[in-house]
Amino acid sequence: RDSIYAIDYKLDLFSNYTYATDQVNGDEIRQHDDRTIIGGSLGYEFMPNNVGTWKVGTDFRNDIIDDVSISKSQSRVTTERIQQHSVDELSVAAYIQNNYQWTSRLSSEVGLRYTHLQAESKNKLNNTKADDDDAIISPKVNVIYAINNTRLFLNYGEGFHSNDARGFTEGDVPALVKSESADIGMQIQFASNLQLTTSLWWLTLDSELIFVGDDGTTE
Repeated sequence: RDSIYAIDYKLDLFSNYTYATDQVNGDEIRQHDDRTIIGGSLGYEFMPNNVGTWKVGTDFRNDIIDDVSISKSQSRVTTERIQQHSVDELSVAAYIQNNYQWTSRLSSEVGLRYTHLQAESKNKLNNTKADDDDAIISPKVNVIYAINNTRLFLNYGEGFHSNDARGFTEGDVPALVKSESADIGMQIQFASNLQLTTSLWWLTLDSELIFVGDDGTTE
């Protein structure tokens, strides 16, 4: 299904977790985020027949972040800027997928996705800019074997997660981190409103980094 969307997003979050670290000024912080998000997707099916079909598609997302910052504050009044950036981040992907019915019982779904991510960040406190980009290819294979009201399935796929743009443009943090997953299982349809599914699954990530909003670091 083709789609396009636009989001206007603003955040002002004041937090005070400890109350006691800074006895003079207090420990309140302000996290601010002001961004516009534009995205969409487009898909097209071709060469359809009675046993299968091909599908190609693309999607994109552009985050235009005018201001993302972390500051010390007192009574919701900013007293010191810890970090302040503007970020322009663009993700573009293309994929191809084949669904095929090999026999009346055996079917498969095979796909391949290419994703490219690029970002530029500007440090507003020292007026410096940094940029970086990364790309990744993600395959997937799903196989289903149906016997009467029972379906046996085997799935394998590769994916990714993206790290915070400030981390990979200004530091040595990877932009895209690969993941792998697989599962094998069985689905039984006892009745129209009663179904049982059981599976054994496995998942691995090359790394699992998070951006710490309280102090603007990656760990």
